[in-house]
Amino acid sequence: MSDYPYLAALLPLLNFGDTEFPSSERFLAEAEKWLDEEEYAILSSASVDDYTAQEHPLELVAEYSRFEYLMRRDVVAFIEARRLGHDHTTTMFPTSHLKDATPLEAERRLLKVRWDYVSTQLTTHHEDLHAFVVYRIKLQILERLASFDRETGAERFERLADIDLIPREVSADQ
Repeated sequence: MSDYPYLAALLPLLNFGDTEFPSSERFLAEAEKWLDEEEYAILSSASVDDYTAQEHPLELVAEYSRFEYLMRRDVVAFIEARRLGHDHTTTMFPTSHLKDATPLEAERRLLKVRWDYVSTQLTTHHEDLHAFVVYRIKLQILERLASFDRETGAERFERLADIDLIPREVSADQ
């Protein structure tokens, strides 16, 4: 038996849109104390963005990866259809999440779809590795939502747009 219940007892409840929550790094640092090496490796590799782990040994990670892949495929099909002047009805989420939304609002809506999906995975898992993987993905969603702050976004844009930071090609004779 693992120390899962002890780690679970330390974790605050998360809700979509929370502005106060532990960072992913803090969560992983605490989890490392309670999980064995293999469990920690699985947990630390779990990512809200991963659509390539469809053959992962932990079925929850594989299922989430397939879900993420299908969501992305739906988004790409919607954008491509719109570019060609066609309509596209999404299958993984309501088309309205993309159709009449700003890019920021669409991203928020899609993050909520991801949140709801991983939340449904907890029906039979409360104090096991599955629950901690879901918790990690939820933290990543909250971190992404928090990054949508107008000031933070403006600062990031300024850094990315700083012409002095853009690498330049170096010729072979230099």
